[in-house]
Amino acid sequence: MYPDRFMTSGSPLETLAIMRRIDEEEGDQRTLEASGWAGVVAQFGAGILDPTLALPAGTLYKSATGGYAIGRSAMSMALAGGAQAALTEGMLQANQETRTLGQSTTTIATSTILSGLLGAGAAGLLSPIERRVMERAWDEARATMSAHTGEDGTAFAQAAQRATDELSTPGSIEGLAANENAPGSALAASAGAAATDTRTLELSGALGFEKVPMGFLSSPLRKTLQSSSVEARRAAADTFEAPYRFVDNEQGIATTEGPTVERLARINIDGTKVQVGDEMARQYQLYRFGQEVGMARDTWARWTSPQDGKMSWTQFKQGISEALMADGRHSDPYIRAAAQRVREKVFDPWSQRAEKSLEGFKRGEQAEGEGFFPHYWNKEKVIAERPAFTDKLTDLYESDQVTKAAAQQRLRGMSDQLTALRDRLARGDLSEDAAVAARLEHDQLRGRIEEEIAAWDGQSSQEAKAAMKARAEREAARTPEQREAKPRLESADDAVDKAVRRILDSRRDLDREELRGIARETVDRILGSPDGRLPYDLDVGHGGARIGHNGGPPLRGSQNARSFNVTNAWAKDWIETDIEQVMSVYLRTMVPDVLLAERHGDAEMTEAFRRPHDRCRARQAERGGAARRGT
Repeated sequence: MYPDRFMTSGSPLETLAIMRRIDEEEGDQRTLEASGWAGVVAQFGAGILDPTLALPAGTLYKSATGGYAIGRSAMSMALAGGAQAALTEGMLQANQETRTLGQSTTTIATSTILSGLLGAGAAGLLSPIERRVMERAWDEARATMSAHTGEDGTAFAQAAQRATDELSTPGSIEGLAANENAPGSALAASAGAAATDTRTLELSGALGFEKVPMGFLSSPLRKTLQSSSVEARRAAADTFEAPYRFVDNEQGIATTEGPTVERLARINIDGTKVQVGDEMARQYQLYRFGQEVGMARDTWARWTSPQDGKMSWTQFKQGISEALMADGRHSDPYIRAAAQRVREKVFDPWSQRAEKSLEGFKRGEQAEGEGFFPHYWNKEKVIAERPAFTDKLTDLYESDQVTKAAAQQRLRGMSDQLTALRDRLARGDLSEDAAVAARLEHDQLRGRIEEEIAAWDGQSSQEAKAAMKARAEREAARTPEQREAKPRLESADDAVDKAVRRILDSRRDLDREELRGIARETVDRILGSPDGRLPYDLDVGHGGARIGHNGGPPLRGSQNARSFNVTNAWAKDWIETDIEQVMSVYLRTMVPDVLLAERHGDAEMTEAFRRPHDRCRARQAERGGAARRGT
């Protein structure tokens, strides 16, 4: 496995000694890896990780008073840390048989970055928020370097790609369900699983710190884990990563059955972004260079503009968005391939899982010739051009009102005809031929009404559309004999009649100033929606945070109540078209909601909150009864 280590062996005994050292080093490494943080501490104690790398002496500019001094401290510490790491790695390469060049490269680069961060942080001039930003930057840089190191510089990257490919296959990343009851999960459990949960999740002793009052040095998660409600503690432990030790753990009981929702969300979001991002980068390399290139040239290509008339990386990403909006159509084959990858790995699988797990979620019906593309509004542009955007919305609402007013009049006329036909058939005084003709006219009239309902865009028709779709599925499964016995299924009639009444009762005579007021409200909702998430109640089928919902289950996707259904062509100039940003926002919105729903029944964790509330009310009732009895 380490052939280069045996090339200088001068005798069989020396070969056996090398083999023995390799076995010992591999055994030590397995022990340390299995020990978690205890292994890290042991490595420091054994000198495998040189503690001097953490803070190179004599390189900290303690008199730093501003950004320039912080930069000097960071640069000086980084250089010193890298130099010391290189020196130490040279000794380790000479003395450790299993030490690879990839491990040394990663350690030197990590030490350089970490020393630079410590240099800036140790100057005492960074706020907690700035330090967290720097820590996240270090994590991302560390992961990037690790993905491109190995004995020959590519082995680790190839292994990571293989792992990514495996996770991206059906049943892996897209198939990682947050609940054993989730659709398609192999961990199916009975509905009474909660009743058999024996976890108490009481915090284990920690020198008395586990009893610290909630108001002191306590995070929201810790407060929940200190709750008197075991149901609340279980819900928190199943949802969030809890860096605590519990009494259950000391008895051999796992904190959770499988990964938490938080961990699954990170796996799915980060894994999908890496996989799809790599494919987009690969397609851009093929477009620009005609072949795949190394990391250095790829990075250079992304940050420079081509001089041969080809698209830049930014333009290429916008082209992917345009292809998705146009249902995959684009003149460039590399953009089409990248767009197909985004659809297959991001939009399609998560919208499908959302339809199964999120109540009321339906993917929006797209305009003819258009494909699904999330509308993540460019707030900066909306703010800068608010009057123009408001006028455009007002024009849209005015045009929509004219269209719907005409449809409303047609529905009113057909509804009156249908009522008259029902009355004629109900009287029972028609001849057999006349009754047959009346029923045929009745069914034809219903078909025309359903066509109007299917074309109606808005909440009023959503229930009816769902009922008609379900009826069509049942109709497709019927046999010829069943169709002959009952030519027309009536299961959707009540929902259609309800939709007609709603439409006829709606106002379609608002003047322009009233419509402008509605447009202003829509703009306020766009600007007031949370950053980094897609607003559910602003965009059909595009998922996002619940805004201004007043009771009941939140409506998601195309089932959501709104009158703001716009095409991709209409929205194109006002939405983000950087596919990396749009994809990131979409995943951050959909993945947590889907996983929460799969684990807890809905994204609002209604049942998880209900159980501790019910237990609390029961205890209050018991105490009240005991007080009345005088016990």
